[in-house]
Amino acid sequence: MMAALYLQVSIVSQALIFVTRSRSWSFVERPGFLLMGAFLAAQLVATLIAVYVDWSFARIKGIGWKWAG
Repeated sequence: MMAALYLQVSIVSQALIFVTRSRSWSFVERPGFLLMGAFLAAQLVATLIAVYVDWSFARIKGIGWKWAG
């Protein structure tokens, strides 16, 4: 459950950048390629952590690809 919560918080906090960076409606202004690339790379790393991690000190165990999807 902790890994699923981590993944959800990661996605929401990283997606918030698309709303806060725009001057008008966030869906009107397209983000740049560098911002999209950074977002996708960060999401890939966060998803890999949530799927495969096994950190006993933080009580986080991987959730697998079924739950990450």
